[in-house]
Amino acid sequence: MTENSQWDEKLLGEIFLELSKSDLDFQLSDTGFEVPEIDILIQDLENPSSPLDPLDIPSSSLMLLKFVAEKLTNFKSSSD
Repeated sequence: MTENSQWDEKLLGEIFLELSKSDLDFQLSDTGFEVPEIDILIQDLENPSSPLDPLDIPSSSLMLLKFVAEKLTNFKSSSD
């Protein structure tokens, strides 16, 4: 099943763009993506100055993003 799946690269770029503007307790590379990949996803956005509209993000993606952010924050806290 995962062999046929793929990322919505525009949405992923928008999420990384918004996260890069946030005060995070973890590095974006902690998500499993390498910094050059993240940079490319952000640069490929048609309008990088356009803020991410949470209403455009499927609720399942928001739940996943929240879960990952919480896990990374907890991981960072436990490793300090």
